Amino acid sequence: MTRPLGITLGDPAGIGPEVIVRALAHPRLGRVPAVVLGDVELLRATARRLRARVAVTPLAEAARLAGSGALAGIVTAPISKESVTRAGFPISGHTSSCRSSRARAPSA
Repeated sequence: MTRPLGITLGDPAGIGPEVIVRALAHPRLGRVPAVVLGDVELLRATARRLRARVAVTPLAEAARLAGSGALAGIVTAPISKESVTRAGFPISGHTSSCRSSRARAPSA
């Protein structure tokens, strides 16, 4: 079985959720094994609006899954670094967040 890609949701107020749901619903892209990682309720609402089905887990879990070899890799949807920082998350983007989560993750 092919390991899935982990796709992060991106900026909840941005285009990420809709782009991801539409991509996964596309006949060619929908065949790529993928797990969407992000805000469960936002993605569910987007999927309901677009009539699609998806599965969701948090970003820290994406870093853990990728580090453990369970994911083939992580694809990140766009975020607004300014909005993330203003919301109180001291990160400069997905890469630093994943690196930080990976550093805190227990080794196997």
